[in-house]
Amino acid sequence: EDPLTYPMLASGASGVISVAANVAPSHMMRMYEYIMDNDMLSARQVHYELLPLMDALFLETNPIPVKQAMDMIGLNGGPLRLPLSALSQSNSQILKETLDNLGVLL
Repeated sequence: EDPLTYPMLASGASGVISVAANVAPSHMMRMYEYIMDNDMLSARQVHYELLPLMDALFLETNPIPVKQAMDMIGLNGGPLRLPLSALSQSNSQILKETLDNLGVLL
């Protein structure tokens, strides 16, 4: 659950397993570093910037959106395996806009 990353780390967790980090690693790392530096205000700001991405990455069954997002930012997300199918056109547009707003879209 990527939306729990900030509260978990702020509460003392050592780390997380993150889907969003595949697409926006610098943002996730920046949030982590702010928390480690006890700069919770800056960490929370990055967390809020990431929330739309965290939502968009679960518009459809994982890993469909994250593979599409990785392709959109120039990384190889790899093929989907049956029974999974491509991200719907409307959700693909939402994902693209989200990546663009975050500044990670190529």
